[in-house]
Amino acid sequence: MAVNEPLHLEETEVVRRSRWPWQLFRVMVLLELLSLLLQTVTAGQLLGRGTLGSLHGAGATFVHLFALLLVVAAILLFRPGRGPAWPIAAAAVILVGGMVQSALGGGGTIMVHVPLGVSLIVITTWLLFRPGSPAPLIARAGG
Repeated sequence: MAVNEPLHLEETEVVRRSRWPWQLFRVMVLLELLSLLLQTVTAGQLLGRGTLGSLHGAGATFVHLFALLLVVAAILLFRPGRGPAWPIAAAAVILVGGMVQSALGGGGTIMVHVPLGVSLIVITTWLLFRPGSPAPLIARAGG
């Protein structure tokens, strides 16, 4: 029994150490979502009164920056965090989608720009509230 006990503790320590990639990923998803939601506020102001255009353009920089950092967090979640690979694909979709959306908005293609922005918010919200993401890490610690 004493031989198995340290192994159990080591497994628990590995599980605890591997939680930080999930936490980093979730923080980056939250920052991306907040930047996207801020874009909706400045877009509404831009469309309503014709003001805040420069603020909306500057906000796109944060959307792209946080999306890039989200990709990095997803890679860290996969390796060294030993998490699943699907967050990398989801983060890449958000990054590329944000860049396409920005190009469309800059080109004046609002009919595609706005629905793509809504889609990005939906995907990012799903990532933030997706049930069970870190749960397997916690479940392994108890067993």
